[in-house]
Amino acid sequence: MPRREFAHLSDLVNNAGSMNTTIRLTTEYILLSAALKLAGAVSSGGEAKQFIQAGMVHLNGKPDTRRSAKVRPGDTVLLKVHPPVRISVVAA
Repeated sequence: MPRREFAHLSDLVNNAGSMNTTIRLTTEYILLSAALKLAGAVSSGGEAKQFIQAGMVHLNGKPDTRRSAKVRPGDTVLLKVHPPVRISVVAA
């Protein structure tokens, strides 16, 4: 598995009240649970696991219940909480 290095993280809350976050990757991919933690959408891996297993996390518009799903640049992760958290993944 490639070593994970992250170059940049930026957050902003839009007018609709949802949180939009961009993760810039310097590697090929990040695991879904790690993306949620890096974005600040969850406070721990255990919390990420609960949201993912409950079907509250969507990868590219579809529910994904795999903590180890690979999230790559160009992907979008949505955590369906109130307010929703949208994570965009881009290459550094």
